[in-house]
Amino acid sequence: MALKLWPVDGLARALAAERANDPEFGRPNPKLARAEAIRALERQPILPRAVRVLGFLADQPGNSGRARPLMNLAARLTRRDIHTELWLINDLSAQGKTAATLAHYDIALRTGGLSNAVLFPILSSAMNDAELVGPISDLLAKRPPWINEFLAMVITSAQVPANFADLARTIAARGVPVDKRISAMIVDRYARDGRYDAAWRYFGTLVGPEQRSASVRDPKFIATAAGFEPFNWHVASLGDMNASTGEATPGLVIEGTSVDAAVAWQLLHLAPGNFVARVLAEVRGPSGSQVALTLTCATSPEREIGKIALTPGKPAVGRASYSFTLPPGCPFQWLRVAARSGMDQPMTAQIAELNISAAGSRQ
Repeated sequence: MALKLWPVDGLARALAAERANDPEFGRPNPKLARAEAIRALERQPILPRAVRVLGFLADQPGNSGRARPLMNLAARLTRRDIHTELWLINDLSAQGKTAATLAHYDIALRTGGLSNAVLFPILSSAMNDAELVGPISDLLAKRPPWINEFLAMVITSAQVPANFADLARTIAARGVPVDKRISAMIVDRYARDGRYDAAWRYFGTLVGPEQRSASVRDPKFIATAAGFEPFNWHVASLGDMNASTGEATPGLVIEGTSVDAAVAWQLLHLAPGNFVARVLAEVRGPSGSQVALTLTCATSPEREIGKIALTPGKPAVGRASYSFTLPPGCPFQWLRVAARSGMDQPMTAQIAELNISAAGSRQ
């Protein structure tokens, strides 16, 4: 249509050249495509689209040598042609030129849109190759605008924990700023991979040593203190058992019906020694209702260190405490809150405060 409206326009000729070589518009006609691309350049000598069409036409399977100068010229004329960038990425990768390949990844990803959907999965899967972690880290250290979106994909899809750990450690060491949401995802991914030491160190770089308490953080379940799980409370509802925190109702509020549902958990980093767990709570419900506070070793989930069982009683609101000894060999611990109702009837509970301190210390 554009060519019919303005037949002397170079861009219209370039579009006609593209169409003639695109199988979506019928059987490709290389001869017509070449002629239209040349006519386009005769009218406008600097038309990257026309140069790229000539490059595609010159490309031969197993021999990209003839096409390469034309595609490089197209890339110099514009940095926003995704088709040119994709061709160069493929060509440079085939030549084993990692740094140059990643440079064109960066150029393509800065255009956004379709390029992200196409290239992020490929670049993310490249993280499974240990030899590519360093070059990809070098690219991210340049702080490209797409870094947070890419990291979000890597965090959720990385199949080699050691490679992900190397990437996260490198960008942290270089002081590359990332969104708080991404930082929280990195901490959580470390923990899910069982790299608790790495999660703890990274958490410390985010909040500072003075805020990195080894004991219970946010003991009163204040919603504004949330963030950087699992080193802060993760509160969840499961089935018909609901749990929530908030300023309107202080503490952790649990209500519903369930056989046994974990509704809150947090990762601790207590050193070996003697401790006292203290809880201020209220539990209401039929006989058999219970809120269980359990401390287990993170590296050996079946290794229970201590447990407090809260049941409906008199007075309705009270304090409970439990003394326990944490032996060596368990540097990280999971503190979990689970609830169950009795007689298939609803129960309610409110934990106003839950804390753990060294034996002999004042609370």
